[in-house]
Amino acid sequence: MHQRLGAKRHGFRHQTYYIHLPIEDLDALSDHIAIEHFAGISFYRQDHGYKDGSSLRQWAHDRLAEFDLAPPENISLLTMPRLFGYVFNPISLWFCYNDQSQLYAVLCEVNNTFGKTHTYVCCHDDQREITATCWLQNPKRLYVSPFYQVEGHYDFRFNIDQHQCQIDIRYYDKEQQAALLTSLSGDFMPLSRKSLRKLFWQSPLFSLKVIALIHYQAFRLFLKGVKYQKNPDG
Repeated sequence: MHQRLGAKRHGFRHQTYYIHLPIEDLDALSDHIAIEHFAGISFYRQDHGYKDGSSLRQWAHDRLAEFDLAPPENISLLTMPRLFGYVFNPISLWFCYNDQSQLYAVLCEVNNTFGKTHTYVCCHDDQREITATCWLQNPKRLYVSPFYQVEGHYDFRFNIDQHQCQIDIRYYDKEQQAALLTSLSGDFMPLSRKSLRKLFWQSPLFSLKVIALIHYQAFRLFLKGVKYQKNPDG
């Protein structure tokens, strides 16, 4: 769900699906999803982290170390899969758990349509558990939409359990006014070839649909007269 606030409101909802993978056991999942080889639905390490196929766990450790956060006991990744070798991930979420199985950090790996990536690290300063009522703030660092400048901040909220997830992201402009509300919510289901086939046939052009929807919604905003903001990276 996306809901633009302000004078020129604009909102939409659409259905999608993600895969939720424990990064420690990726190769053990090869009976359930194609890992590192071409298929209808597949997962490649090179789509994430350092994007060179190297250790995803090491990349996560490096990001956490930048904020003086302890190494996680377990990490799971919520992301879109490749479909016939193609994927565009607007956001991938790395859930980091301590040795008490508590969620204490979330890495929000954001990609824009201009080939740039930024990771927002969401955590408490004291590394306490992130609960469903916690809002975690990060300054905006990446040009994502041509209708918003790189200013202001995001508030993130994560409600994750064994059965469902709800991720809420609010964007506030430099005047601290709420400008955009987004959310991703859904139920978990067991990962299997059968479940993936079912999802695939429900939306066989899913990856292309994602990028098409981004440009379609941008065109609708343009028609509404929303001012275009220049990409600071050129």
